[in-house]
Amino acid sequence: MNSVEKKLERMAQLKAEIYNRTHELQKEYVLLEEAVKTEILVTGVIIETDYVKTVIRNPAPRNSWDNKGLMGYSVGNPDILRFCKTANVQPHVAITWK
Repeated sequence: MNSVEKKLERMAQLKAEIYNRTHELQKEYVLLEEAVKTEILVTGVIIETDYVKTVIRNPAPRNSWDNKGLMGYSVGNPDILRFCKTANVQPHVAITWK
């Protein structure tokens, strides 16, 4: 095996190690994020520091069409309302990194 092949082999090993470590960190991050969001929703306590801000977004219906424009149009054409789809969005926490 020549020196380039050895270097390429080592690069492949490092790449695999980086992937494994990154994957582990990502799994831990996701678990912590879910725990934080759940705790904030349960307690209602929001946090704002120099590096992060949490916000609780309240539940609200969400339409899948241009609500403002089509609701105005529906005044003269009420049959269009049968195409309106409304989904209830559950409260959730947004975490914004500064």
